[in-house]
Amino acid sequence: RRLSSTATGPGGIYLYKPLLHLVLPATLERVIVLDTDLFFFSDVRLLHRHFRRFGPNHLIGLAQEQCPSYQEVRALGGVGFNGGVQLLSLTMMRQSRHYADLMEKYAARKMPMKPGGIGWLGDQTLYSWMTVNGTGARQIFYEIPCGWNRQIGTHMAGWPGFWSRHACQGPCHLLHGNYV
Repeated sequence: RRLSSTATGPGGIYLYKPLLHLVLPATLERVIVLDTDLFFFSDVRLLHRHFRRFGPNHLIGLAQEQCPSYQEVRALGGVGFNGGVQLLSLTMMRQSRHYADLMEKYAARKMPMKPGGIGWLGDQTLYSWMTVNGTGARQIFYEIPCGWNRQIGTHMAGWPGFWSRHACQGPCHLLHGNYV
């Protein structure tokens, strides 16, 4: 509840995702969380195989945001993530005291975040701010290849750096219709 109070607009409704390890059955070890605006071109089992690539500190797998948003996060040494495709290692999230401490600190607003709170995009903004220098959280994220979250929204096409940020050299396994 305290974590959702850090968001504005509809952002709070998305903040259940970083806390799924607390409510899903303990017998469920991993979960893939998907937005509803995705179109698959490859077998989802290929995406699931990325769990095998998680290192010992990886709890969450995400692809980078392919728009030039999160500039303030990047300026602080962080990574702008997109939350449309998430690989959550629930077992590792449950076992990580570090992750629990981070969630408490963000809920109490004791960690870096944008002025006014987490904002409209909830989980992906939280994940992005968790990567900035000094949070100690960058190592919990595994980066999913861009082809597993190929974002087709061009709403920021006029922004400087859009086309370089939007580029994806890997094969396209799914399209994410964000902002379309």
